[in-house]
Amino acid sequence: GNNTLVSGLTYKQASDYVTVPQGSYSLQVSAPQNNTTLPASLSLKANTVTSVFTVGRSMGAPSIRLVDAQVKGVPGMPGTGSDPNPLSGPQPSPTPWLIAIFALFVLAACTGMLVRRTHAARQ
Repeated sequence: GNNTLVSGLTYKQASDYVTVPQGSYSLQVSAPQNNTTLPASLSLKANTVTSVFTVGRSMGAPSIRLVDAQVKGVPGMPGTGSDPNPLSGPQPSPTPWLIAIFALFVLAACTGMLVRRTHAARQ
């Protein structure tokens, strides 16, 4: 069917998110002021956010066109710390640094005790 999802946007404006089921969609972005209609065919996937941008000039160069971008994510979900794009592969462990710091602490403590004993033995 012909459903209007967003209307009345002017230059530099953006709409709120619109939730639609996954599937194939044919979009038409119209600018009635200069009788321009831009078509686009999109395949919307589950758990993604798709943005459609109008770029270019309605008269002149570069010519006006639609550009879409789709990323994993769900708008409106609470920021719980879950990352839709987690780092892959093993991450460096902080354990070697902790061991090195502990070893330096023990070395400093032993050196301090040795200096105190040497100083006490001289007196």
